[in-house]
Amino acid sequence: MKKLLIGTAMLMLIGTAALAQPPVEITADDTLDLRVGQSKTFQFDKPVRDFFLASEDVVAVHVLSDRVHTLTGIKPGSTLAIAYGTDGREIDKLNLTVEGQFVKIYRPGAPDYTQYVCDSHGCGRANTDLVLLPSSEAVTTTTNPDGSKGPTSVTKTYP
Repeated sequence: MKKLLIGTAMLMLIGTAALAQPPVEITADDTLDLRVGQSKTFQFDKPVRDFFLASEDVVAVHVLSDRVHTLTGIKPGSTLAIAYGTDGREIDKLNLTVEGQFVKIYRPGAPDYTQYVCDSHGCGRANTDLVLLPSSEAVTTTTNPDGSKGPTSVTKTYP
């Protein structure tokens, strides 16, 4: 009886080990390439309830309607995106890749720098909302004939 129990236990362990499979990587057939700051808009065939990103700091998703979404590259990297329909089923899977490397360019004698993003297509300003600062600034005050201070003019020189 003891041998029968040991044999049964061994068969159960072997059967359990045979059922345990290593995890399978989830990938998509389609890959979308973006650059940092670039946006692309997509329209799905079915309404999308949820849009899952494996890494949310690489790409931003902007929902325009239940079928139209805009993807914007935030920083270099890659992530998996899965769109789920209103019934909870998967509609589409995308591998998203954002290209770019941040580069800082310093001007001689200046404490500030300009940040660029460079990728296989070239380089561009990292933040297009930034306004270039003047490289030098001179303030001129005029004096009126009666001795009072007149208007002040500021001269700015840009690189």
